[in-house]
Amino acid sequence: PAGRLLGLPIEALQGQLLPQCATHVGGGALSAWIADGLRAPGQPPLEFSVGDGADERVWEALLTAGTASGTGTPSSPVLFRTVQLRDVTARVQSAREAAQREARLRLLAEQSHDRASEALRESEHRLRGVIEAGLDAFVIARACRAADGTIERFEILDVNARAADLVQRSRDALLGRSLNELYPNSRDGNLWEQCCSVLITGDTLETTQHAPTVAQPLRWLQRQLVRLPGDAVAITSRDITLRQLERLALEESETRHRELFENNVAVQLLADSETARIVDVNPAAVAFYGWPRDTMRAMYVTDLEAVALERWRDTTSAIAMGPGLRVPREHRVANGERRQVDACIGVVAIAGRRVLHIIIQDTTDRVRTERQLRESDARFHAVVAGMQEGVVLHDETGAIRAYNPSAERILGLAGAQLLGRNPVDREWSAVHADGTPWPPETHPALVALQTGQSQARALMGVQRGNGTFGWLNVTADPLVRSGEERPYASVAVFTDVTDARSSEERLRQAQKFEAVGQLAGGIAHDFNNLLTVIRGSTGFLRESVGPTSPYAEDLDAIERATERAEALTRRLLAVGQRPLLRAESVELNQLLRDQLPVIRDEVPPSIAVRLELSDTPVMAVVDRPRLLDALRALVDNASTTMIAKAQGGTLSMATALVMARHPQAPATDAPRPFAVLSVSDTGTGMSDELKARLFDPSVYTQAFGANTGTGLASVHGLVHQSRGFIVCESVADEGTSLRLFFPGAR
Repeated sequence: PAGRLLGLPIEALQGQLLPQCATHVGGGALSAWIADGLRAPGQPPLEFSVGDGADERVWEALLTAGTASGTGTPSSPVLFRTVQLRDVTARVQSAREAAQREARLRLLAEQSHDRASEALRESEHRLRGVIEAGLDAFVIARACRAADGTIERFEILDVNARAADLVQRSRDALLGRSLNELYPNSRDGNLWEQCCSVLITGDTLETTQHAPTVAQPLRWLQRQLVRLPGDAVAITSRDITLRQLERLALEESETRHRELFENNVAVQLLADSETARIVDVNPAAVAFYGWPRDTMRAMYVTDLEAVALERWRDTTSAIAMGPGLRVPREHRVANGERRQVDACIGVVAIAGRRVLHIIIQDTTDRVRTERQLRESDARFHAVVAGMQEGVVLHDETGAIRAYNPSAERILGLAGAQLLGRNPVDREWSAVHADGTPWPPETHPALVALQTGQSQARALMGVQRGNGTFGWLNVTADPLVRSGEERPYASVAVFTDVTDARSSEERLRQAQKFEAVGQLAGGIAHDFNNLLTVIRGSTGFLRESVGPTSPYAEDLDAIERATERAEALTRRLLAVGQRPLLRAESVELNQLLRDQLPVIRDEVPPSIAVRLELSDTPVMAVVDRPRLLDALRALVDNASTTMIAKAQGGTLSMATALVMARHPQAPATDAPRPFAVLSVSDTGTGMSDELKARLFDPSVYTQAFGANTGTGLASVHGLVHQSRGFIVCESVADEGTSLRLFFPGAR
C-alpha cells in the first residue's frame, strides 16, 4: 500500500530519501511533514488527500521514533523513524457530513429565529389590531409598591383606543398615569380590590357588575383581570348594558312565568319530549292527579295515559315552536279513576332542552254531557223519524231546515226539495177546507214564529210534489231559547187525513144514499102499487074495447107511460139498493155491438157514435138488465151535454180488461182483474164542485126539465152493488169520461 501511495515499487523505494519520494503526494504536504518530523520529533498526525472528486482518498500519517535492536552500540543506538499511513477516508467523510449537518442546522436555527421574531412581531401587531379594533376597553397596569411591599398605585403601561375614549384622552396622555387618577370610579367599582386580588392570588378574575355613570346610570360592565409578568395586571372591560338589561328582563319574565305556572288554576305539566319524563308540575296538577309533586317528577306522561312511548314520540315530534296542538286523552289519577281530558301541547326551550308544556283541561263532565246529549238526540231523531206524522223545522226566516221521512212521504217531495223551502214561496199553495186559498203569511209555522204562540190544529189542502192533492191536519209550535222571548224557530207537525176525509165523505155519501134510498124505496113501492092498479085497469079497459075503438090509441099511450113509470120505479129501487142483483157473466164487447143500433136511434144525428173495443173478450160480473139501464142513462146524459154545447159531438164507448186495486181496498191487497166500460163525450164537461157531487141524487147534469129524475145515482148504485168503482175525468168545455170498473169474470 505504501508503494502504491508513493507510486514506486518497493525495490525502488529502499535506500531513497523519504521526503524526496513523497513530494508528489498530497500536494507536497506529506514530504514537508516528514522533513519537519525528522528534524523535530513529536509532530502531530497529518491528514492529506489523494485524488479528486469521487476518487479522493484521505490518509492519516503518524510519525514514531525508536531504536533498532541488534544495531549500533549500546552507547549509541541506531535511531529509526516510522511513518504509518492509514486510509481514514470513511472517518473523514463522516466528520465532514456531521460538520455539514451542523452548519445546516445552525443556518436553519438562525432562519427559524428570524422567522419566529418576525411572526412574533406580526402576532403582536395583530394582537394590537384586535385590541384596538375590539369593543372591549383594554388596560395594562403595573403595581407600584412602597418600601414595605404595599401597593400604592397602579401605573398604566398600555391602553387601547376604547379605554382612551372612556376618559376622553389620547393614548399617550394615559401612559404612565395612575389608574385610580384616570378612573376615579375604580375604587367604587371594586376595581382596586380586584387588581390586588389578582396579583396576590395569581388567579384570573371575571366579574359582571353594575358600574353607573352620570351619563349612563344603568351601565353594566363585564371585566376580566389577568396577572402578567412584572407585577402587572391586564384589565379587559366590556359594556354589556343592553345584554344585561335583556337578561334581567328575561329573568323577570321567567319569574312571572314561574309565578303563573305555580299559581295558575289550570293543570300544567312540563315533560321531556324524547323520554316523556315529567320535568315539573304545578300545584293544580298535584291537586288534580292526587300524587305528591316529587312523585310526579319521577313519573312519565305515559304513566298517566295508556299510550306507548313510540306513539308519544310520533305525536309530539311534529310539534313546532308555537301554538302546538290539542288532542283528547284519557288520564289516570291516583285513586285509579279514568278522567277524560283535552291536552294542549306546546314546545318550549328550557336550558337548551326541548320541553313540552302540557295544559290539561278536565272534560269528563263535558264528555259525559255530550254523550248523553248525543244519545238524547239519537233517541229524539229515532222517535221523530219513526213518527207517522210529518215533522218539519222552520228557521227564523220560515225556511225548512230539518224534516223527517214521513214529511217527505206525505208532501211527495224529496229531502233536497224540502230544504230551504218557505211557505211564502210561489211553489207553495194551499186551500182551506172550504176551498178558498190559504194566504202564505198565515201558515201556522209562520204565525208561531211571529207571535210566539202555539197554533191549534187546522185543516189544510195542499198540492203534493207528485201532483196529487191531499188534506193535512197541521199544528205548529214556536221554539224559544232559555232566557229569550223571540222564537228562533218553529216546528210544524202534520197528519195526512186525505184517506180519512175521503172515508168520511164516503160515509156521509153512503148515509145520504141510505136516506135517499129509504125514501126512494118507500116511494117506489107505493108508486109500484099505483102502477099495478093502472096497468090492471088498462088491461080491463082494453078487453072491453076492440082494436078499432077510438080509445085504443089512448090505452096504448097509458101502457107506454106505465112502462116508463115501471122503469123509473126500478131505478128508484136501485138508488135505494133494495132489489137483489142477478149477477151473470156479460161480455161487454158483444153488449155494445148489440146496443149500437139502439143507441144510434136514441141520439141525435149530429152526434157521432164510436166504439173502441178491446181485442180480447171483456167479461164482467154484473146484472145485465140493470147494466143496460145504466148504459142508457150514461148515453142520455152525454148526448144532452153535447147538444147543450154545440148541437153535436162525438160519443165514444170503449171496453178494456185491466189489473187494478179497489180504492177502498187495503194497500196490501194485490191488484185483481176488472172489466172496464167507458163512456166519453165532447160536451160541456163539469166543474170540480159538480164532479165531487156527480152521483148525488139531488144533483143533475142536464138542464131543467130534461132529466130522468134520478141523475146518475142509479149508475152509482149498480156499480157499488156489483163491488166495483167509478172513475170520472172531466174538463170544463172539453168533455167528460166515465169509466165503470166491474169485477172481471173468469
